[in-house]
Amino acid sequence: MKQKPLNYNHLGETNMTLQIGGVIFTQVAYSPKTKFPKHSHRNACFTLIQQGGYVESFGNKIIEAKPNSVIFRPPEESHFDDFGSSKVCCSLIELDNEWLDQVRHQAALIEEPLIFATGQIVWQATRLCTEFHQIDDVSQLALDALLMEMLSPTKPGINKISHHTPPTWRAAPAQHAAWAAARRARCALRRRGTPPPAPA
Repeated sequence: MKQKPLNYNHLGETNMTLQIGGVIFTQVAYSPKTKFPKHSHRNACFTLIQQGGYVESFGNKIIEAKPNSVIFRPPEESHFDDFGSSKVCCSLIELDNEWLDQVRHQAALIEEPLIFATGQIVWQATRLCTEFHQIDDVSQLALDALLMEMLSPTKPGINKISHHTPPTWRAAPAQHAAWAAARRARCALRRRGTPPPAPA
């Protein structure tokens, strides 16, 4: 699996960045009481908060992030960041515009900021982070299938700020098939005793 270590600029202290296809994974930390003025990012992003908490403000929409929650932010969405009294550590899963445009042809996507405190999206984001730490020949297939499932809402009107119970999501049959194919390929590699390639 081809992966690219990147010199990728993020606000905060970047510990690791890798890219597989159109998906960029970054581990980043923020010092206590850090504040960032209004800004935006070119890529859509899922953020898994692993330590600490902070407030992300989208105009009059306020998201309060806590450990083990996931924030989704669409591309070019202007916002402010206000970090709390303790250090914050996050994993960022970004989707470049080319990848996102390809997926838009297959499914309706989330188009507004969202936060998930529990449930399927949190599990999927954690699984995505694990994929980036154990890269093998089917990682890109697994990543694409997971992300397409995370991005596809089941019904109109679900795209709004959520601070409580996450909505139910449904993947298209093709996405289920891709995820199943990735799992089958990985099992076949293990049965043959083929070790996954070491990260570059």
